[in-house]
Amino acid sequence: MITDTRACFVPTLHQRDVSSSNPLQCTTPKPCFVLDLGFVTFLDSVGLGVIIAITKRVRENGGSVRIASASGLILRIFHISGLDQTYEFHASQREATLRGPLVAPPD
Repeated sequence: MITDTRACFVPTLHQRDVSSSNPLQCTTPKPCFVLDLGFVTFLDSVGLGVIIAITKRVRENGGSVRIASASGLILRIFHISGLDQTYEFHASQREATLRGPLVAPPD
């Protein structure tokens, strides 16, 4: 499911999406991209690679990425990998979109 909330592009990822090599075609740049991981129960290096690739594409277009609805296990994987410092984490899509878009800092 993909929704557009307060200028944020919000895809809801399912396990099959995170496992595939190209789960999303992000052709329209948005200032804010929220990944809802609420349905993701398992995340390995392939899934992290997909999220990093999405982040790279969004940031190349001047946007930012937030993560919503991640379980404790998924948050732990981000922490262990050191990626917890790279993303904003929110308890829900609503919380992630309330503040409006963020613009990624220049590289």
